[in-house]
Amino acid sequence: MDDDKLEIIRKQLKKSGYENKSITYLEFLQIKQKYAEDWNELQFALFLGITKSNFHSFKFKEGYKVVILKNPLAIEEKREKIINELKEAGYIGKYINYQEFKELYLKYGCNLPERKLAIFLGIKPTNFASMKARGGTAKILKEIIPIQEKEIRDKILDLGVGNVKITYKEFENLYEKFGDKISEIQFAKALGISSADYWCLKHRKQRVTVLKTSISEMTEEEIEYRINQIRAQNLRVINYEQFKEYYTKYGKNLTEVQFAELIGITSDNYYAMKTKKQRARIDFHAKERKQIRAIFGECRFYDEMELKKIAETKGISLENLLMYAFNLKENSAFIQEYMEILQTKKKLFIGHTIMPKEFLKKNGEELLKIAQTESQIYGKKYKLMKYSEDIASEVLLVLMEKYGEIAFNFENEEAILLLTKIARVTAKHKYYSKMSYRRTNIIRCFC
Repeated sequence: MDDDKLEIIRKQLKKSGYENKSITYLEFLQIKQKYAEDWNELQFALFLGITKSNFHSFKFKEGYKVVILKNPLAIEEKREKIINELKEAGYIGKYINYQEFKELYLKYGCNLPERKLAIFLGIKPTNFASMKARGGTAKILKEIIPIQEKEIRDKILDLGVGNVKITYKEFENLYEKFGDKISEIQFAKALGISSADYWCLKHRKQRVTVLKTSISEMTEEEIEYRINQIRAQNLRVINYEQFKEYYTKYGKNLTEVQFAELIGITSDNYYAMKTKKQRARIDFHAKERKQIRAIFGECRFYDEMELKKIAETKGISLENLLMYAFNLKENSAFIQEYMEILQTKKKLFIGHTIMPKEFLKKNGEELLKIAQTESQIYGKKYKLMKYSEDIASEVLLVLMEKYGEIAFNFENEEAILLLTKIARVTAKHKYYSKMSYRRTNIIRCFC
């Protein structure tokens, strides 16, 4: 089906009120019969923005609903509106049961699944499921830490006491100095000590960690300052010795893992750097990248005006928006290529999706040959040729299921070149996994 036809179907669905609408599997079948009878179910589900994993739950679990044709900006506006209205109605920090939740849902939950409204209200999915199935209550729109407690936290952090373990004697000293107007247990709460930890601290003489700082609690200026100190070193990869040096200088009140997250090193890469002596890549844009990629939850074409509006709303340039959306490195040549495509076609396809049928009909045999060639190259290199056919199949499947966006955006020859590079990296990664598994088994045999 060509792009214009897809866009017509999308507009018809939005006009009929299906944007951000929560639907059941039965409603999905009715929509499919009306608008896309000749498509298979999974194709149409992906077109509507339903992920593959959600589709299977949606299809086989009775009563399961999913939101289709998501518009993230509209959802965020709706969330803010609901929260503001409930704040004015006095719901801050209020405990509600499931019946009271249902009353709120009838008023505010139009086109939203129940669990989505629960998240808007600050109820964790596990707590919501328990409240619904077993009764009980949940606290919504939890109050911000009272001003007095926040002042105590700030004063103690100024002393450098953050993310450190203290004894009960040290706790008493802090309480004597800063907690004269509140009880011990309130003071413990201000320091981020749970009631259970407070009991262990006082009666079992165990040490507990106070003021566990999360990155979300840091001001933008503080985050920017710390990142800039590392950025000034012009580093792209880092080993653990270098990491420790910078952590000592700029990691105040953060754990090592939190500091790694701050400079864009994933927890997996951090542990590999620390325990396996590997180098880790630094991504200073990790936070922004995650936020922007969340906006493009629906795999589809985005026109130039829509992308410019999103960039303006987020206060970033169009180039940076594309860098985050396509998960590109800073100064990647592909940023300019995508800009040129956007200027020419006035639209870009964003999101991992299945390869279009027309592209597969034309290039299917060549993609198979590429997958086999790259698999054989690394199979010979690592002396693992017995896996060659299996890995070639896996590589081909990755190309077909995740990289449809390349076929949608690039001309045929350029798309094939890009897919060849992706096949090469994917094959290499697959063989690394096999080598790691084999080494583990060899070690086990000698233990």
